[in-house]
Amino acid sequence: MISNPSRATSAPEAASDSGADVRRAILCAAHKRFERYGFAKTTMAEIASDCGMSAANLYRYFASKDDIIATGAQDWLTGVDQEIAAIAEDRHAGAGERLHRIVRTKMRLIAALITGNPHLDELVEHVCRERLDLLQSHRALLHRHIARVIDDGVAEGAFAPGDSLALAESFEMATRLFCQNSIVREGEPAKLEGSAAAVVDLLISGLAHR
Repeated sequence: MISNPSRATSAPEAASDSGADVRRAILCAAHKRFERYGFAKTTMAEIASDCGMSAANLYRYFASKDDIIATGAQDWLTGVDQEIAAIAEDRHAGAGERLHRIVRTKMRLIAALITGNPHLDELVEHVCRERLDLLQSHRALLHRHIARVIDDGVAEGAFAPGDSLALAESFEMATRLFCQNSIVREGEPAKLEGSAAAVVDLLISGLAHR
């Protein structure tokens, strides 16, 4: 779980880029290393070499591999949050449709992350073990986005009134299975999407008839 900056430079030590550009180049190089060899088998020296810089210079930007992977994970989670937030704020769609879109979007983003990344499980396991706070913060944001949609559904008359944040937490928990790496990787996409849609329909029905 690490972002892959698309505008990273290939030789940050020799270039006159800003510190932010150098950090993006390092993250890009680390992404490629982690994707090909995994987290455990990648060294800071190898990442530095791929960037055309010394290991000492690399440590000016990241204290460790843990720091690199945490930054990459945070970048990816921020991107997910931005997409989900945009769906939650889209008042042109009904609340039920937005709930469906949130789940479909999460599944799509996980599927894209998995593609061509055989070591993803190792990276996710590391983040869950060492930086669980990142996932917890992301999940809290997700719950607030879903709660906003539920509140809109109540205002529309589509959902019955209730504790929207608690309901959002239950909704996320009930649909989390469809966004797990192993399920998305091993499942047939069309069948998995159909199952997820059926579960969301059941949850929407429950929100309407409590």
